[in-house]
Amino acid sequence: MSKCFREITVQASKERVVRWVSDPFLLSGVFGHLSILQVFDPKSRTYVTPSSISGFSNKFRVLYIFGTPETRLYTSLGEMEGPVYTPSGIVYKGLSYDGKLKWDISFEVKSVKSLETLVKVYTNAEYEVSVFDKFFGRQPFALAEHIVRDHIVPYVKYYFKSSDTGQLDITPTVVYTEEGALSEVIPRALKNVDEIQYGVIIIEGEGVMGKVLVKNGKLERISVNYNESIISGQDALLQLLSIPNKSKVTLYSLDLDTAVMTILERIREERSVRVENFNDK
Repeated sequence: MSKCFREITVQASKERVVRWVSDPFLLSGVFGHLSILQVFDPKSRTYVTPSSISGFSNKFRVLYIFGTPETRLYTSLGEMEGPVYTPSGIVYKGLSYDGKLKWDISFEVKSVKSLETLVKVYTNAEYEVSVFDKFFGRQPFALAEHIVRDHIVPYVKYYFKSSDTGQLDITPTVVYTEEGALSEVIPRALKNVDEIQYGVIIIEGEGVMGKVLVKNGKLERISVNYNESIISGQDALLQLLSIPNKSKVTLYSLDLDTAVMTILERIREERSVRVENFNDK
């Protein structure tokens, strides 16, 4: 059994770090010793290519790779599961089909400042010692420590973008949604726009797709593709009210003011950090 615990300070918001450790495709690349081959499809109950899955899945068939081009490579098929969300954090775990490897890694993420996050990394690995010692020449080989020290830490230090001030973290709120004839659903959706400062109406249907921007309780702009023709301009609403096609209409509210204020606060925090670092030199 190989174990490792490490605390890492990341110069980024907690939200950004959580997005990172919640991305199995990105994180598997950071681990450096596994490659995702297939995803477990919840509908067919089989492993398929990512393009064939019917919905979200956090179970993967992977290829484990150890060694270097200068030595020789050990490869083995296996599985990985994650992200798994627990009260204490985000967990990934996996094993090889040949029974020579079993591992898990968990991340606890805590915000220190707007642009500073503490990440606690716990890693456990059970493996057949002789297999890995042949490739790395160590007695015994500390696999858990290797993953953290030689892969995760260098990634955070050299490749992880330290600032996400250029990105707006906006989570739209569903105000109204309904399916039916577009000519009947649109009027009911419009009854809910009066109190919306910023929003968007998304239209998805048979032969019709588009969006309507809402600002200060009024329709700002309409752009809808209907039978390969674009509906827009002053008469666009009247045209929408005459479309009988079955459609799903969803009205979202966007809190842009809060998002912009958050960005400004992050910029202020980032500048403060830069000044502190400059003064320390």
